[in-house]
Amino acid sequence: MNPSGLIPNASYANDGRRQQTFTTRSNSNFIRHYGNRDSRERSSSHHRHFHGKRNSTTFDTTSESPPIKRPRLPPVSYPTLTKLLDKSPEKILTEMLDPNFQLNKFLNDKRMQERYDWISSMTTLLEKITHCIESRERITMILEQLPDTAYLEGVYNEIRKIDPNTNQFNFKLIELFLKISNTFLAMIPHSADGFTKIFDRIELQFTKNKFESREFEDAKEILDQVLERVKDTEKLYTTNKITTTQNYIGQPPNHYRELHIVPDLTELLSEQRPYLRKNIVDGIYENAEQYLDIHFRLLREDFIGPLRDGIRQHLSKVKSKNYNVRIYENVQSLGSRLTPQNGLVYDLRLDAKLASRIRWANSQRLIYGNLLLLTFDNFQSCVFATIKALEDFDHSERNQINLDKIDASCRLTMIETMTYFEAYRPVLNALQMIPSSERFPLASFLLKLSNVMTPPDYIKPTTTYDFTPLLIDPNYRINYKQSHQVEKKYKTVPVLEKDQWPTCEQLHLNPKQYEALILALTNKVALIQGPPGTGKTYLGVRITEMLLHNRSVWRRSGEQPTPILMICHTNHALDQFLELIVNRLNIQNGLN
Repeated sequence: MNPSGLIPNASYANDGRRQQTFTTRSNSNFIRHYGNRDSRERSSSHHRHFHGKRNSTTFDTTSESPPIKRPRLPPVSYPTLTKLLDKSPEKILTEMLDPNFQLNKFLNDKRMQERYDWISSMTTLLEKITHCIESRERITMILEQLPDTAYLEGVYNEIRKIDPNTNQFNFKLIELFLKISNTFLAMIPHSADGFTKIFDRIELQFTKNKFESREFEDAKEILDQVLERVKDTEKLYTTNKITTTQNYIGQPPNHYRELHIVPDLTELLSEQRPYLRKNIVDGIYENAEQYLDIHFRLLREDFIGPLRDGIRQHLSKVKSKNYNVRIYENVQSLGSRLTPQNGLVYDLRLDAKLASRIRWANSQRLIYGNLLLLTFDNFQSCVFATIKALEDFDHSERNQINLDKIDASCRLTMIETMTYFEAYRPVLNALQMIPSSERFPLASFLLKLSNVMTPPDYIKPTTTYDFTPLLIDPNYRINYKQSHQVEKKYKTVPVLEKDQWPTCEQLHLNPKQYEALILALTNKVALIQGPPGTGKTYLGVRITEMLLHNRSVWRRSGEQPTPILMICHTNHALDQFLELIVNRLNIQNGLN
């Protein structure tokens, strides 16, 4: 069956999906996306093994714990700024996002309001990072810190000054700041109030004073672009913007389990507000269904909102960069073919001029699982697809797109969302599939918002743990000889009687790690946090060792095995974590 297009009120078929491959072609070479890019980017470097405990470890484990002693950072200084000036935009962006850089302190330092060298250097750095076009989220993290800072006050003061020697404004500073503002308005238009007085001041100065110089003309051209963007933004985000902040009360209009994860065209083009309710942080949820409904709709809107705004901006013909979606014009359908690995494959060829400007080796475009929208009639109809997987749609009699029937001469407009769809899809699917008849996991914490600390269900007052893994020197694997040397009393310790536990020195932990270990092993929920390098991974390995060594407590004989789930931000971190456990416990053929 060929995929058909979505039209207003069309819906998805609910009886399964076909796995198909999407490919694009640049010039004469195909660029195929058959797998997860992350698997190609995994680090090939050797893992660094950590043995032994780390020093100066601090943890925030309970509300009664003393304050964490954070490492004292040096005061901000001008040389810190100047050493970045010669670096690449990507390096600058990475450095400025590092907590040790202390960007917020720089932006609000009194010298940033009074000294031109500080203001000029910061402006140069901020303008450079706007060239990192593939790092929208990271640029936003920087720019959203600019409003209401000493830096903006400093810029406002500087643009009013005229050099007494040249009788000119500092056009270079003004030009760079306006370029930053252009990007800011495109990314965070709702937070631009603090910039408007600077724009007004520049416009007033340029109107009152006429200068005949190339620098003035360049700055004036960018100012006109910024002012035009301000008008476009007001038009887009006031008269036409769909407001999603209203908190609806009462029963939802439809059941969240019946909502399709991928929106239809009607939803994307509708002026009606999406039905959203705020997350409850003060009070309790009525039941699990209310909890799941609220979080499903909020998470779904999190990826649909930018797609909706991007399409509306594209249709409004606003002449400004679209930071919500990527738009590919003049895309050509090359038809379908059958492959043994991926089944039916549809090939699309990008416009050669556009494709030649993209550095595909390092690009985040068209990665596995991302959502695409294709149309040839300006959104009168469209088809949704994901890279490598093309969704099945219900057939409709009118306005449908059939990729097999599109002539090669017909040019498509393809839109790719910048919000990575594959990160949302499995979570939204899981929320819809949680049965309401089963006991809701962690209900007392998630639904009733209880902060009462209770032990896991498998731990009874008489439950004992064998502390052998933590008593053996962490630099060595656990073997029979070492286990035999552990005192007998520590092989059957009542886990809830903390005064019977070995001391932190005996367990090769510092006091805060010791406190965190008790918290993790004696409570249903434990959150352990600490600055980088304080031993969180080390402690996580030790906790896992204890659970695996005492698995007879929580995995009863004859019952279905219950695994321990480990989640890390990167494949490398997970590999390192597992390797430490495997080596430590001398696991070769799995665990019984």
